Amino acid sequence: MEKKVALLIPVFNCEKTIGKIVKRAKNFLEKILVVLDGSKDGSAYEALKEGADLLVLKENFGKGIAIQKGLGILLCQNFDGILFMDGDGQHNPEEIPKFLELFKFYDFIIGVRNFKSNNYPPLRRIPNYIGGLFLKKMTGFELVDYQCGFRLASTQFLKKIPPIFNRYEMESQMLIMASHLKIKTTILEVETLYNGKSHFRSVKDTFLICLKSLDLYYERKKTKEKMDPLFLFK
Repeated sequence: MEKKVALLIPVFNCEKTIGKIVKRAKNFLEKILVVLDGSKDGSAYEALKEGADLLVLKENFGKGIAIQKGLGILLCQNFDGILFMDGDGQHNPEEIPKFLELFKFYDFIIGVRNFKSNNYPPLRRIPNYIGGLFLKKMTGFELVDYQCGFRLASTQFLKKIPPIFNRYEMESQMLIMASHLKIKTTILEVETLYNGKSHFRSVKDTFLICLKSLDLYYERKKTKEKMDPLFLFK
């Protein structure tokens, strides 16, 4: 039986790219939820025009909170998995079928960018390398790219993660939880697209990611209690 997958896209002022992303992704997935994280431009119109569902947050809370809110909706529905993409055009929707194929065998598929590509800025490589070494110590995952937001996770896995996401820490937090819960995981090399408009702050956000990851790592080691990711939405 074919697994049912929804697409979740957090968006902050992406009117030039989100419509094209939704239109192309519609060739592979029926359900697309765009979470507008305090966007003040025409992102809502562009996403609706191409057939996406919308969740509108009046303030800009950060990527992690936007995804957390979106999961509060999608995890209550009948999906086997949730695919995550960014709304700024740095992920290629035509690669969605690769994720869906691997989802037949794995519960967590992590997109990994090729940093040897000329499209990836050198100043972003060093922080990512440092963060990758940090995460390897805690998870055992040897990833040249731990921060890519293009990934697919089973709903069974996601329902075991507490609502801990905030800004860009969510990618590393998902890795820690996958390791902690022994989730069947694999990586998928994806195309490196970079348009220079990322809101990621290389030094500051890498520091926060390492700090939050360390906190989660030791908190998870202390307890084996089951965690309900939906309690904030009840």
